[in-house]
Amino acid sequence: MIKNMLTHWRLSYQHPRMAQATLPAHAVACPDCGLKVDLPDMHQGQSCGCPRCGYALVRIEYNPYSGPISYALASLVLLWLSAWFLFMGANIGGSKIEISLVGVMNILHQQDYGYLANATLVLVFLTPLIFSLLSIYVFTALRLRKVVPYMPQAIKILMHLKPWIMVDVFIVSVLVASVKMQSLALLSFGPGFWLVAALSICLIRTSFFVRAHWAHAQVLMLQQRPLPNHEVGNISCTDCYFSNPAEHSHCQVCASKLSRRKPKSIQKATALLIGAAILYLPANILPIMITKSVFFYQASNILDGVVTLWQSGDAPIAIIIFVASILLPLTKMMALMLLLLSANYKPIASAKRLTSIYRFIEFVGRWSMIDVFVIIILMALLQVPLATILPGPAVVYFCAVVFISMVAAMVFDIRLIWDKHDAQETGTSL
Repeated sequence: MIKNMLTHWRLSYQHPRMAQATLPAHAVACPDCGLKVDLPDMHQGQSCGCPRCGYALVRIEYNPYSGPISYALASLVLLWLSAWFLFMGANIGGSKIEISLVGVMNILHQQDYGYLANATLVLVFLTPLIFSLLSIYVFTALRLRKVVPYMPQAIKILMHLKPWIMVDVFIVSVLVASVKMQSLALLSFGPGFWLVAALSICLIRTSFFVRAHWAHAQVLMLQQRPLPNHEVGNISCTDCYFSNPAEHSHCQVCASKLSRRKPKSIQKATALLIGAAILYLPANILPIMITKSVFFYQASNILDGVVTLWQSGDAPIAIIIFVASILLPLTKMMALMLLLLSANYKPIASAKRLTSIYRFIEFVGRWSMIDVFVIIILMALLQVPLATILPGPAVVYFCAVVFISMVAAMVFDIRLIWDKHDAQETGTSL
């Protein structure tokens, strides 16, 4: 009863136009298993998932218009401030070093590691910037009940940007780097660190509001167009989940290219997987970090760093680096190989179990960037006359493994496994 009263109070004090944030009953096809799902009438605070594979088809958040606008605006402010404020400081043998995020980029460029600066710029600055601006663009229009140009395209870009926003990964990497440096330097976190931490929270909260199907449905209703229903023989769009007549080449809702299954999904994913597997070897064998001083020169690969951390008593950090940099990439590639074999031949596990594995691959892919960000932070802080840390050649290969394996998971069509499942249940052959 108390919960109902609080819900009523929350809704009663919202902007009058917020009451329109509903979704009428209609049918969609699950983008993960292809099952036709009849969605009921939905209101704020409600969600609906696929009854077969558990995919979250739609959720309407509370404050679905003002919420993302507020968090996105906060993200823009935090992004600007965090770039210039003091991020971290280190006292190494009396030498004081203070860096901002812009300073980190400058150091990388000065040391001829522009590719690392560009990767950090894209993953930590550019993608959050575009994501926040597009969120404000889309949800301001929805709040004002207006149709603005390129809304469906903006929603699609928002969904595709989500996996490439790595501010949260960067923050965790900074914490790992600080533990690795605690025996070498006295560290301090500046305002920029806390601003980036707040930025990661705001971006995560904004992403909760960005739901593809609900947003596209809102655009349709603003255009006073009926929500398409799923008919036998229609093709379902994997971007907006709406159904389209088979003769259409592009989705009538979001303009995405239509196909019953992702074209040459197995071939593309296999080629990318082979490429990632080949690059995985130099990424782990070659030095990933080089430590230079007037007294010694040490080049260490990922496993060397894990062993050193373990022997020095930093077991938790050693485990984090081992899992994120060695175990996760290898597990992702083996799991993707398992999915490809199951889609091309006979499934070696239940379709639901394989779908869970696929979602695990999609979720953990970005976290393998921890080690790269750790090296960037160490390099920026340890720039003293007596010692310098530089990225080794393995960094390039490691970044390539992370990015290629992420793309491989994106191009793979998990519905192919459910096609095998359906064929087995009906006794037909594919």
